[in-house]
Amino acid sequence: MDSQAVLWLLAWGGVASVLLFVLQGLVQQVTDFIDACRPLAEKLRGRPARDREGDEGS
Repeated sequence: MDSQAVLWLLAWGGVASVLLFVLQGLVQQVTDFIDACRPLAEKLRGRPARDREGDEGS
């Protein structure tokens, strides 16, 4: 019975690990998509697009 509990814990730990990996990938894709849409939104608002290098305070 103890070995079955250990196997269940290992299995759910693996599932949680895979879910966190997938969630990390989705968040990264969403942020990349938002960054890609930013110049379009600025163009629609009538503002000139900014450079990424110029946004860091230079």
